[in-house]
This record gives sequence, C-alpha cells and structure tokens, in this order.
Amino acid sequence: MAKEKVEKLGAARRGPVSGGYVLNGGVKAIPHNLTLDIRRNKLIYILLVVILAFFAVFNYAPMVGLLMAFQDFSPARGLFGSEWVGLENFISFFSGPYAGRTIRNTIAIGVLDLVVNFPAPIIFALILNEIHNKIFKKSIQTISYMPYFISAVVACGLVMDFCEAGGPISELVAGVTGGESVNLINEKQNFWLIYVLQNMWQGLGYGSIIYLSALSSVDQELYEAAKVDGANRWQQLLHVTLPGISTMIIMMLIMRMGAVISVGADKILLLYGPANYEYRNTFMLIISFTMLFNGGMIPTYMVINKIGMVDTIWAMVVPGSLSVFNIILMRTSMQEISDSLEEAARLDGANDFIIMFKIILPLCKATFAVILLFTIVMKWNDYMSALLYLPTRDDLQPLQMALRTILFQSSQKITSSSSVSNATVYARSVEYAAIVVSTLPILLVYPFVQKYFVTGMTIGAVKA
Repeated sequence: MAKEKVEKLGAARRGPVSGGYVLNGGVKAIPHNLTLDIRRNKLIYILLVVILAFFAVFNYAPMVGLLMAFQDFSPARGLFGSEWVGLENFISFFSGPYAGRTIRNTIAIGVLDLVVNFPAPIIFALILNEIHNKIFKKSIQTISYMPYFISAVVACGLVMDFCEAGGPISELVAGVTGGESVNLINEKQNFWLIYVLQNMWQGLGYGSIIYLSALSSVDQELYEAAKVDGANRWQQLLHVTLPGISTMIIMMLIMRMGAVISVGADKILLLYGPANYEYRNTFMLIISFTMLFNGGMIPTYMVINKIGMVDTIWAMVVPGSLSVFNIILMRTSMQEISDSLEEAARLDGANDFIIMFKIILPLCKATFAVILLFTIVMKWNDYMSALLYLPTRDDLQPLQMALRTILFQSSQKITSSSSVSNATVYARSVEYAAIVVSTLPILLVYPFVQKYFVTGMTIGAVKA
C-alpha cells in the first residue's frame, strides 16, 4: 500500500519515484522529499539545525542592525526604539565634505588593487607550472605562502619600519631616484601603491593556489598534441594552458570586480553552477549568503553584547568558530570521494556515521590539515576581536594585542627622538623581539602540515 501511495504521489506530481523520493517533481515534491529525508536522517538534520542556528545568531541577526542607517540611533533607546529618519543620514553623508574623497579613495584603491593583484597570482601560478625541478618549486611555493600566515599587526609594523626614513625600502627608493631618504608612508601619493604592494606580498602565493588547482585539471594529452604540431612552450601557454583555466580566471575576475564596485558579485555567485539545484542545496545557499552580506561591525557587537559574551573568553572563540570558506572547502573535498565507497559500505551494513568516520573523514585528512592551519593562524593573529569584545579584560588579551601596543609605543618613542639614542635602539630591539615571538610559532607549525597544504587546497578548491 505504501509503495502504491508513493507511486501515485509521483504520478500526481509528474515525476518518477526512486527510493521513495519523487524525482523531477519540482516545487510540489519538495515537502514530501524533505519530510522523507528528515525521517531517514534524523541525526544529520539535528546537527544541521545547530549549524543553521549558529549562522542565524552570528550572521543573520546582525543584518537587522542595518536599520541604523535609517535611524537617529541611540544606544539607550535601542534599535527598535530609536527615531526613524529615513534617508536623512544618507543625505548628510553625501552632502558632507569627505564624501567625494572617501568614495574616490575607495574606488581608486579597489581598481588599483584589481589591476595589480588580480593578474599577479595567475602569472605566478603559470611560472610555477613551468618549473619541473620539484625541490626548487616546493621551495619557491613555501617562501611565497609564508607571508600569508603573518598577522596584519606584524605585516603593517614591518612595512612601516621599512618605509620610514632610514628604512631599507626608503633607502632603496632614495638610491634609485637620487633623492633623500624620507618616510614613504607619510607621502600621501605613495600610500595607495604601498597598500597594494603589501597585499601582493601577503597574497601572491596563497592566491596562486586556486590557479594551480585549475592547472592540474588541464588534460596533459593536449600538451602532447601541441608538441607534435610543433608548438613551443610559449605557444602551448597561449593555446592550451590559458584556455584550460579561462573559466576559473573569468569567475575570479567577476568576483574581484564585484568587490571593487560592491554590487553584482552576489548574483554572479548565485547563478554560477548547475542549472537546477536540489532542495538540499538551499541549506548551502543560506550559509554561503553570509560570505556576501553581513551586518557589519557595530550590529555584530550589539548581538554579542546582547547574549552576554562581551568581556568573556567566548567572544574570542564562538563567533568565528564556523567559517563558510572552510565549510565549502571540506564539502568540495568530500564530493571528490567516489560514491562507490559509500555504496560498498552500505552493503556491509554501515550507517551514515560509520561511513562518515571510517571512510569520508580519513580520506579528507589533507583538507583537515589545511583547515587546522587556517584556524590556528586566524586565532593566533586575531587582534580585532580582542579590541572589540574585551574592552576591560586585560587578563584575557591575546599576544597580538600586546604586540600592537609594543609597536605603537616603539613608534612613538622613535618618532619623538631627534637622534639615535640608547632608548631608540632598545625600543626597536623590543619591537623586533615581539615580532619574532609572535611569528615563530606559526613558522614552526607550518612545516609539519606543508605537505598537506597544497594537496588539501587543490582537492577542496572549486574546479573550473
């Protein structure tokens, strides 16, 4: 009777039936299929509810705070008690003296960053792809990835030191131009270029990984055919390599352009992919949406303060514990596993959890290593969370906050000193000692997971 009922349901909804699910039944079949799937996978959906609750609290709830843009917001009256002023805040901003300069700087830096830092990882990946000496190639890759793991505090501190009067970069520029050594950052015409070049230094190696992943999927027989036709390396690059990764290049370009103009990238990301999505992908869409939109710093602080996490260790741990990027990385890695392994396990009587812990997770250890490294780096280098959420708890301040204080105090002492004194030398020594202490643990951990890093990123990356 149950089988006949399901078959009638499938016929009524104009879709064939497989395992109780109505296939190609459209929207009408979703309630039946979802109910059946929940009944069969109760524990999995319980875990899913926990994850969705996390994103609802820490990602979607802060979006309500965007209402402040249309209010005369007062912390005392709260979000829903503040006076509604409509577009008055927008009119005030655009009629202010800094609107034009702020918008110009934002677009100019974004465009300059796009022009310089978008092609740079592609060129670097193509160069690495042409290197056949494995030891030399791995050495270059390791050196190029290292800056990505340096915290923003250390990176900015080093750039400020190197670009100040008497610093190595300032001296180099003075030697090339024949001028005097000056503080390059204080020259406003240099700031954009310094900012973009710092981004290149930190992101060049890491940004090339996704293109190395795309290059690994190019059919090697195409190169053999090109060689038979007499193509040299340059011709192979133009006619085989670049067309082979063109889809990835175009997708990344659209995403970068969307980041510059702040519109359009969401539609591209939502439209890019299979023509039809199963209802399960709705959950992934809900999670991925938070990569594109968020409530911002102040609304997020209000939510964390409201649930009582401010000035507690949980404010440093819980809000960033689930990364959308890491979820996508692990999901893509799992999708690369052959379905035949799961089918064989089910024939042996394995349930979902046995399949997960005995088959899928062991095969994803490379991706696990990458996510572990990302998490360690993120938590070790995080100082903004402490700055926002631990305003009065000095006993909970992480190392990066102490390093930030040391760098600022060192810069003030050196700036206020008219000559090179013992105090100046001591301040500089303390500054570099703090940088070494904060960076060394990451550099010590990296060699142990290095062999998994590129493998895990390549497996988990979205293929072109």
